[in-house]
Amino acid sequence: MEHPPREAQSDPGRGQHRKRGDPHAPVKQDPADQESQDAQRDARQGREAERRALFFTSLLEPILILTMGVVVMLIVMAVLLPIIEINSLVK
Repeated sequence: MEHPPREAQSDPGRGQHRKRGDPHAPVKQDPADQESQDAQRDARQGREAERRALFFTSLLEPILILTMGVVVMLIVMAVLLPIIEINSLVK
């Protein structure tokens, strides 16, 4: 199997230019490529923030339900205990 010439192969770092023959030359990035990378990073961070928010809200929902249940139970007990005490005094 023959490989294509070096110039015809795809460049994995599109937008990066290096002088031929000098592997230690500094890499220059195209401003448009940098903006594209910034946009991709921002989109990735946005998705990560949304994923974290969904995770914490999924944890918060059961905690809120349990807390509301405890509050309702305390209210019911505060109403029923005096009624039970009065009933026991009548007997």
